[in-house]
Amino acid sequence: MDRRGQRLRARRRLRSGDDGGFHHRVRHRQVRPARNQARRHAGNGRVAAPDAGDRQGQGDGNVPDRPDDGRRRGRTEWPRRQGRPRRRSARRGAEDRRDNRRHGPASGHRDQGNGQRRVRNAAGARHQFRAPPVPRPVRHRGPEGRHDRLRRKAARELEGQISMARIAFIGLGHMGGGMAPNLAKAGHDVRAFDLSADALAKAVAGGCHQAGSTEEAVKDAEAVITMLPAAQHVSAVYRDQVLGKAPASALLIDCSTIDVATARSVEEEAAAQGYMMVDAPVSGGIAAAAGGTLTFMVGGSDEAFARAQPILDPMAKAVIHAGGAGAGQAAKICNNMILGATMVATCEAFVLAQKLGLDPQVFFDISSKASGQSWSMTSYAPVPGVGPDTPADHDYEGGFAAALMLKDLKLAMEAAKAAGAYTPMGGEAEELYQRFVDRGGGSKDFSGIIKMIDDSWKVPNN
Repeated sequence: MDRRGQRLRARRRLRSGDDGGFHHRVRHRQVRPARNQARRHAGNGRVAAPDAGDRQGQGDGNVPDRPDDGRRRGRTEWPRRQGRPRRRSARRGAEDRRDNRRHGPASGHRDQGNGQRRVRNAAGARHQFRAPPVPRPVRHRGPEGRHDRLRRKAARELEGQISMARIAFIGLGHMGGGMAPNLAKAGHDVRAFDLSADALAKAVAGGCHQAGSTEEAVKDAEAVITMLPAAQHVSAVYRDQVLGKAPASALLIDCSTIDVATARSVEEEAAAQGYMMVDAPVSGGIAAAAGGTLTFMVGGSDEAFARAQPILDPMAKAVIHAGGAGAGQAAKICNNMILGATMVATCEAFVLAQKLGLDPQVFFDISSKASGQSWSMTSYAPVPGVGPDTPADHDYEGGFAAALMLKDLKLAMEAAKAAGAYTPMGGEAEELYQRFVDRGGGSKDFSGIIKMIDDSWKVPNN
């Protein structure tokens, strides 16, 4: 039998499933055994499935576990001569290397250069200086879900059902009257008190329990929340009716807007008597208080904030830890200084636009999408019939009273003076709101100052 016939015979035996017992040498190269026959060169075939078993090497050269690509070529790749180092052929182009990435074996030694896919575990005898392989990390797909995004769940879903707390709520005015019922709806036992019988009756209708006095409300309470008009009221209520009357384990939360110095003084007195206390003024107005979408700016220790947050959550869209004692009040007065100044500027801009012949709605459409955009423009437009529904559409009734804005601006100016900060815009806004309140506009919404700016305000007779 000639040499050509021997090669053909060897190939037939390999294709028929021979395990490689016959090793015929052709030009010093060894024919590959049948068990590796289906592992072909990238240009001549595809990699067999790991479970192909005895079916490898059968048929026309295509792997039975993969779709037929019509190429039907069965030429094998002859292995290198044993003992000779592997050389990379200069004739292999970038296209072949890309094919090798798609169809080449997924394990074992692979060339690592120039466009070929690097395998994760490439350390081996040929790479004695390569670092040892690092195990692939397994991502924990627990509550984070896919892509490490935390699934937003209620606290009761993550840590069990929150137990109902006994909460004393003192002060049921425009803001407190909306906040207390939201706590009752959340399942808390709310004992409410206010000097106004009407305000107390509304709270009871909202699910709260009536208390005859502050002392009665705070007795056996686990948390005490106050929403009072001014600093003097906060000092008097805590010093005379809360401290020493409420259990020492009760958490004290003051949601009033007062000066930073008073807030810190009251919190220091509470701490001296063993109480944990935070200052937690709010932003959002009457509608947000009723809807449970207030923003709380909380000042106090980390431990006190952790205790206060689940209590404030039913009334809030955001509860933010501003820092230590008094930090919540500092954040509130700075925020409201911005609000007061931007509302004045927004009112002036609307008046000027009208005098220059611009339609108010057209000006709103432009400015609300341009660099003049602000909350006072887009969410609280001071012109009736423009933008979303605001107190301007109801003769400036309801909303945030101009007298309260003036109070916050005064607090900001006092803090600026104490801190040595220069705030000319805040000072100008305070002066304008003082004039508006002096002319009888204190009970109107703070956006009503536009009527004083356009000279259409009429001083009430009473």
